[in-house]
Amino acid sequence: MEPSAHLDLINALVVAVGSALIALATFGIRWIYLRIRSELLDRALQAVVSAAHLAVREVWTCYVEELKASAADGKLTDAEKQEARERAIELIRSFVGRKGLALLVREFGFDDANLERFLGSSVEQALAAEKSAGAMGEVA
Repeated sequence: MEPSAHLDLINALVVAVGSALIALATFGIRWIYLRIRSELLDRALQAVVSAAHLAVREVWTCYVEELKASAADGKLTDAEKQEARERAIELIRSFVGRKGLALLVREFGFDDANLERFLGSSVEQALAAEKSAGAMGEVA
């Protein structure tokens, strides 16, 4: 075999091994990116769940209990229930922050209405969980 044939063979091997290493590195980087993205999304969702529970407790303590105590029948009106829900949603927004909400909007493709429904649903789930755990009285 001629020396130039050896060089061509070595050159081909170097190119093949280099290409394989680049492909492997690209796959690894993509895998790391997807894993981090998945973890960030999971953390953002967990933040909403935690924030919803905190918001429900805070609204219950600072708003609902006072209204129920002052109401003749001890029940909230529909408008008061809506106000409590809106207060809880605003608290979630402040707890999760702009970046957390932006991540949810970007990853789930939410528009403002969908984000509002998602946060409202989180409030309702947290309220149900808190009530079933006995953390608060019956909401009228």
